[in-house]
Amino acid sequence: MISFLATALLSGCTPTQKTSQDKLDFPKDFKWGSASAAYQVEGGTKADGRGPNEWDKYLNPPYSLIKLVTGEDANGDVSINEYDRAQFSKDVKLIKELGVNSYRISISWSRILPEGEGKINEAGIDYYNFVINSLLKEGIQPLVTLYHLDMPLALANKGGWMNRESVKWFTDYANLCFDRFGDRVKTFLTFNEPSIELLFMQSFFEAVNNHKAPEIPASEEYISKHFSYIHHLMLAHASAVNAYHKRNLGGQIGITYNFMLCEMDTTASENGNKSLDVISRVWNNLFMDPVFKGYYPKDIFDRLNAAQYGDIQPGDFDFIKSAKTDFLGINYYGVNMYHEKKGAGFFGLVNGRNSDNPPMFNGFVNPDAFVTGLVSLKEQYNNPDILITENGAGYGIKDDTLINGRVHDTLRTSYLQRHIKAVHQAIDKGVKIKGYYVWCMFDNLEWMMGYTRRFGITYVNFQTQERIPKESYYWYQAFLKSQKNN
Repeated sequence: MISFLATALLSGCTPTQKTSQDKLDFPKDFKWGSASAAYQVEGGTKADGRGPNEWDKYLNPPYSLIKLVTGEDANGDVSINEYDRAQFSKDVKLIKELGVNSYRISISWSRILPEGEGKINEAGIDYYNFVINSLLKEGIQPLVTLYHLDMPLALANKGGWMNRESVKWFTDYANLCFDRFGDRVKTFLTFNEPSIELLFMQSFFEAVNNHKAPEIPASEEYISKHFSYIHHLMLAHASAVNAYHKRNLGGQIGITYNFMLCEMDTTASENGNKSLDVISRVWNNLFMDPVFKGYYPKDIFDRLNAAQYGDIQPGDFDFIKSAKTDFLGINYYGVNMYHEKKGAGFFGLVNGRNSDNPPMFNGFVNPDAFVTGLVSLKEQYNNPDILITENGAGYGIKDDTLINGRVHDTLRTSYLQRHIKAVHQAIDKGVKIKGYYVWCMFDNLEWMMGYTRRFGITYVNFQTQERIPKESYYWYQAFLKSQKNN
């Protein structure tokens, strides 16, 4: 999750408030996990033949985006050092002790294909074999994301997802992963949060590249002119899904989205409410509909001039429809707040605020909205299997302070309690949720926010690399134990 997106503050609990937990019985085969992403945890950006990705470019001089955004001079060269196998082996023990039966990782495309295509880096393949085998040895099933926001720089320099050749690049890369890891990995994700990558990351990168102030999120005009970016992603997803199913590897493949539930922080005009509906559907339906319905929402498609900008060729929609995606991945954190602003480029609204304290950096906390949203997905998409692939709470350094060897992250603990209960309520309403993954297992590199934001249930001292489980870790551990005893 990119924490700088959020502008809302935490609602409904204080550091001293205790939250009771009702007894919850989940299905015996339910997947319980936590999560990570390659660039946020690995480090080793120049090790053993790895090629650079876009983040290596923009987090280092002359761009130094973390310094630009936070004042902190930081990058991903070390992060939490999980490319070091001894460190990862220690981390696997913490994952095992937590009690999860699954763990979400991602593959760094440029670690196994340094140029994004062509020559294979066997050292990178060996590393991911080590990671996968280490998890399996402990009885933990890996959930593998093929692409978690880290385009190889060599391909970005060729236009990235704006280039229709990206469909072939990604398909070839996905086939390599299926060939090398598919015998052991039984659950894959193609993409993580494609809307976030376009509406925040890429628009930010392009702005600083052109010495302009970025619009966060991207303007309506920007989205229109980059519609081919969306379309190529959808084609690449379909191509990878079809390639996976042709192999008959006995597993499943899906895609995961940042589920944006949107509200107004002030009384809105009629136009404001209409804009809010458009924004919600741009965040969600624009990216989900083609995968699960085979077409884009027509009114949004027309409004964004997709026929002009989308590089849509004969047969594309039939090809997208041919891919049978096995499950829907959902990343949910909180509700995004907006308010009206005349002339605002993002469909007439801008990020909203509220006065609650202390802040959570990834949305306004509302578990009830989560339940409602999950039920809406059931109704819109013919009740697909769903994995909650990310759910968690992000705070600043001062809110996750190590005191006498412990981190009492009461707010995060309360958040997890309330949202796991929300998942159970959604299941009771007929939503086919098959698993839940806490974001994230360890404090790590939070993209442009560097190391100033913490999401982990495990505290990391970024100087010494020491790991200390937080209160939220111990609560989740006890909860998982209670599930095993049911």
